[in-house]
Amino acid sequence: MQTYYPQGRSIAKDLERVGVETTCFMGLANQDPAFAEVAGPEVARQCWFSGVPSPQEFPAAQNYVTDYQATFDTRPGTWGTFTYDSMKLLFDAVERAGEWNADEVDTALAETEGYEGLTGTITIDPSTGNRVDVPVVILRIEADGSFIVDPAWAAESGFGS
Repeated sequence: MQTYYPQGRSIAKDLERVGVETTCFMGLANQDPAFAEVAGPEVARQCWFSGVPSPQEFPAAQNYVTDYQATFDTRPGTWGTFTYDSMKLLFDAVERAGEWNADEVDTALAETEGYEGLTGTITIDPSTGNRVDVPVVILRIEADGSFIVDPAWAAESGFGS
């Protein structure tokens, strides 16, 4: 289902309420800690999700996670590592462009190949401006409500190898 978590958790709860014996599959926009809080852990754990790894699951992000927790006294959110990489990539493009000229920076961004970020190696497709091979994964919810990369999916797909 492609919904945001408020609607997704309502659908998951409705499936449970009417006794539908199925597993739900939720899209990326449901990857929010509130999904499990509001749907309840039992309902939430019946669902599979497409999403991205949490910052803690990126080997290159360990210092980022430690520094973030020390600074803000909480775990970084799902998109923190991607935001960090986006800013570092922007600064790298400005440096390669030699100035803060929008056209030059756009060109430098489009020419990005093999940039090593916290979320993996980043290459930009110059025809679309999008990242090639975004690390979208299959997630499950742990008993504590946290999202993790599904171990069975990771083993089959080779994720993390």
